[in-house]
Amino acid sequence: MTSREAEERSAAALVAAGRRSADRVLRGGRVLNVHTGHISRADVAICGTRIAAVGEVSRTIGADTEIISWLAKRAELAVL
Repeated sequence: MTSREAEERSAAALVAAGRRSADRVLRGGRVLNVHTGHISRADVAICGTRIAAVGEVSRTIGADTEIISWLAKRAELAVL
């Protein structure tokens, strides 16, 4: 793992813990669990290029977080 990858993982972990704001939050999307095939509605917090949290992500929203409504865009995301 490169030092940049380590920094990205560390930053995403801080977002997941609510100790840092997400770069963007995607609200109300359809998330696919690729292990079970189950599709559910969920919010997703993004930090850089990484998914930091799925589900209840209000703890990740800060003043500079971009909030995107998936309901308006009808996007889907596969969570591995």
